[in-house]
Amino acid sequence: MSELGSVYEYTQDISQAEAPPPLPVGEYRASVRSIEAANSKSSGKPMMVITYSISPDQYPADYTEGNADGETLMFYQPLEDTPRNRFRLRKFCEMHGVAASRRINLPDFIGQDVILNVSHEDYQGMPQARGTPVRGA
Repeated sequence: MSELGSVYEYTQDISQAEAPPPLPVGEYRASVRSIEAANSKSSGKPMMVITYSISPDQYPADYTEGNADGETLMFYQPLEDTPRNRFRLRKFCEMHGVAASRRINLPDFIGQDVILNVSHEDYQGMPQARGTPVRGA
């Protein structure tokens, strides 16, 4: 069993480090890596937290700052039982190839592929990639 040390050394001085550019805007094939139910911090209402993984082979040729293991993007889907959310969940299930019915089993989404529309939003003064599923892959 290895233990983590208390001193870490980097190839460059981190006091000069700048934020790398986010994944460029566009559409990417992504796979559901994980999914869990949670309560919204702002409203307290139930939602799904979906973690999508975009493989590095999906990166544009000129995007050299990406993570070598791929990019991870989160998406939040409301679960509250309302007409609007039931319709959104139906469309969400259809995109992911998961049967839509009265009961949804969250693990059924794991490993399913979709096309994510990646856009940028400002987060704490820096651009950040945000992915929204738009159709099945």
